[in-house]
Amino acid sequence: MTTYGSLFSGVGGFDLGCDAAGWDCQWQVEYDARCRQVLARHWPDVDRYDDVRTVNGCELAPVDVITYGFPCQDLSVAGKRAGLDGERSGLFFEAIRIISEMRKATAGAYPRVAVAENVTGLLSADRGDAMGRCLDALAEVGALGIEWRVLDAQFFGVPQRRRRVFLVAVFDPRAADRGQVFPEPESVRGDLAAQRTPGQDIAGTLGGGTPGGGPKPDTDRMTFVPDVMPHTYTHTHTLPRVVGTLSPGAHPGGANGQDAYTGHLVPTWHQP
Repeated sequence: MTTYGSLFSGVGGFDLGCDAAGWDCQWQVEYDARCRQVLARHWPDVDRYDDVRTVNGCELAPVDVITYGFPCQDLSVAGKRAGLDGERSGLFFEAIRIISEMRKATAGAYPRVAVAENVTGLLSADRGDAMGRCLDALAEVGALGIEWRVLDAQFFGVPQRRRRVFLVAVFDPRAADRGQVFPEPESVRGDLAAQRTPGQDIAGTLGGGTPGGGPKPDTDRMTFVPDVMPHTYTHTHTLPRVVGTLSPGAHPGGANGQDAYTGHLVPTWHQP
């Protein structure tokens, strides 16, 4: 059975999804006492900790997957936009530390995958540098492939528009060889291909500064393969346009309500 541990657990939204997938929760970390009461009611037998800053990844039970919906206050467009240097959203690096400590304690065996979630402001905070720093940090602790996508809750059974970035880092070579994580529609209602202009293609890998045959700007999925040491690329990368993603059970080639939904998020980041 796939095991998981939950950082920034809140009241267990990520955890409910993992449980629904048949995974087994090994531990949870949540600072808010009231949220911990909710967690204790629904996961009474799970080890629980109260502060990611004092948790040591070497001492946690090794798990296949670590989830971390780190705080959004410094990334949200409704906030002060302090980015990853902010006191709250900067706790992202505590998650990275815990992942690194667990990998060192298990000779790189665990976690196999790490899944983050945050507001779409992550893509534009610090002129895009926040997202670049996230990718670098994950690469530095051993991620073999990183993929992200913007998903909207309204297409997954929730009666509200709630767009969030999901970021998946794969550390296990066997899992990395299985291809992309997120479903990609073969076509969407209102093909955007005609809108492309020369030079709009983006690199499939963010290493070495060499463009590749990566995803096009009409998709909200991009894969990052750290094939060189982080911080060695010097050119500007443009995050792709955000478009609709497949709703559960939709045929890859079919058009549905979310396929027709389009938006525009084209921030950039610069690596010195």
